[in-house]
Amino acid sequence: MGWEIVTNKGVSIWKKWHLLYSFLFVRRVIAPILTFLFYCVVIPLSAMVPEVHIPVWGLVYIPTAITVMNAIRNPGSLHLMPFWILFENVMSMHRMRAALTGLLETAHVNDWVVTEKVGDLVKDDFDVPLLEPLKPTECVERIYIPELLLALYLLICASYDYVLGSQTYFMYIYLQALAFIVLGFGFVGMKTPCS
Repeated sequence: MGWEIVTNKGVSIWKKWHLLYSFLFVRRVIAPILTFLFYCVVIPLSAMVPEVHIPVWGLVYIPTAITVMNAIRNPGSLHLMPFWILFENVMSMHRMRAALTGLLETAHVNDWVVTEKVGDLVKDDFDVPLLEPLKPTECVERIYIPELLLALYLLICASYDYVLGSQTYFMYIYLQALAFIVLGFGFVGMKTPCS
């Protein structure tokens, strides 16, 4: 897509630069990688290395400002902000993987995959229940190993910080591990999780 934007004659150079840098590069490549590495790797790892000190502005102020700016569009959902932050940190792993895949695997760069929406099911047939019990074989398919491995890493870091560390980040890391466990066992989606 980048080459198509650069060679487009109907768009000014400033708009091309803004689109390529601000939207594609920063929001789709840099932001997911930095979010994942900082909140899911560096902060938990710093709990195990007491010599590392992360300033409050990097740990609290910047993420809070970004979250408030995103949530201000819908003030009725401000009470969901803590859950949104945890979910966004889990999704940063998938966004980082997608960004790296998009950068490194250019063979399928213009493939467009459309996902099924719940609203389409409801419009087509009102007899289709939105939540259907899963068959036992489908339960295994709803377990996501990368999320569970990262949850294990986060639980180890949080427990170390609580028991042996400075007890600085353990509450945040435990909540983050819980979010990874919830998504790792498939508790988010269109179907009910295995009972």
